[in-house]
Amino acid sequence: KITMDYENLLGGSIKVLGVHHRGTDYKKAYKYHPKYVTVEEKIAEVESIEEDYDRIFLATDDREAGELFRNRFGSKVCFYEDVYRGEGSVSVAFSLDGRENHKYLLGLEVLRDVYTLSLCEGLIAGISQVAYCAQIMKKGMGEEFSYFKIIDKGINVSGPIFRA
Repeated sequence: KITMDYENLLGGSIKVLGVHHRGTDYKKAYKYHPKYVTVEEKIAEVESIEEDYDRIFLATDDREAGELFRNRFGSKVCFYEDVYRGEGSVSVAFSLDGRENHKYLLGLEVLRDVYTLSLCEGLIAGISQVAYCAQIMKKGMGEEFSYFKIIDKGINVSGPIFRA
């Protein structure tokens, strides 16, 4: 399913820039978590190299990020349309939704995003498990990203403690 979804979205010989934007609860600035990288910071980074790529694949848990990327890059940006995305500052992991197998689908959706990011030629992301896993998968294929940028603003030293 994941391979088929990828082929339907990005199959063919095009050059794709992968972007991961971790939104929702990252905005809460939890103590000991990475500092939030704004959508605008990601867009600015993409703008500096977008002409080198045919498409931009956006992996995000945040509905607003998808809208902002589409507003800026138009049809050049794509993402999986069937992904549950949150609004505000509540993690999708804690979301409640009426769709059948919601929690299972959340896991499948993030794995598909990781796989798709690993197949992209370039990667822009903040510090996140998704970005780490995409890098591991890319290395596991014996490949490297042609462009690679992790926006690292450091770790929050204050703020609320994350509690599941």
